[in-house]
Amino acid sequence: MIFASAGLWLGGAVSGGPLYLHSPPLSDSQPAACVTVSTEARWAGLAYNHIVRIANGCRVAQSCTVMTDVNPEPQMVTVSSGSTVEVVTFIGSPARTFTASVRCTS
Repeated sequence: MIFASAGLWLGGAVSGGPLYLHSPPLSDSQPAACVTVSTEARWAGLAYNHIVRIANGCRVAQSCTVMTDVNPEPQMVTVSSGSTVEVVTFIGSPARTFTASVRCTS
């Protein structure tokens, strides 16, 4: 069986329709109530791309650290007030499920 190796792509925005959406269990330090987090495993040909979506409904920007059980390397992202950011945590995964841990501070 041949697999295309896409490697890791840390951070950035993506577009397209969702295939699998998950609400991740959050770690002991949950984001503020005005921050919404969801995950998606988007099918991309031969594998899944793992995406963590952070929506900031707070009055101030949030600095967030994103990690997953598939990619434990922390990624930092700033989400402006009233905006949504999608963080690609892994490209080319055979797994369609993953768990995200997101910590945000203002």
